[in-house]
Amino acid sequence: MHRTMCPPHHRAAFLGEPTPVVLVRGERLYKLASLPIVRDRVLQSPWWIRQAAFTELLSRARRLGRPVSELVRAQLAVTVEWSPGLDTLWVVQLASDVVAWEGRARSQRVALGDPTASFIGGGIQLCVPDLTWRQIAVDHTAHIAG
Repeated sequence: MHRTMCPPHHRAAFLGEPTPVVLVRGERLYKLASLPIVRDRVLQSPWWIRQAAFTELLSRARRLGRPVSELVRAQLAVTVEWSPGLDTLWVVQLASDVVAWEGRARSQRVALGDPTASFIGGGIQLCVPDLTWRQIAVDHTAHIAG
């Protein structure tokens, strides 16, 4: 593995120390984003989730009768300022192995200026800071309702 420590400016988004992982060729990564999507900026944010974490979020959302975007926002601590809609699912399939860090998301304030309310965090997230389009074999999007 190339690096064993998560870059410090990304490390603060995790509860505890994230685990270095090698994501293997063919693995799918998921990200909820907001419209309008600017393809060239998708990789600027290093935050993704693996298929198992996405499947668990979907399953939990169905059981609770809540939109998956609501669970993603709460458990991955995605503020409205960072992504207002969370209405588009972006899925990539890796063309090569990639180094990443995996761990639980730290809580975040609901609004960057509001110290009284926080998203709970605790969801499993990936930090893939050096991902490039050359490392992606396939990508597609889907609209997320509600």
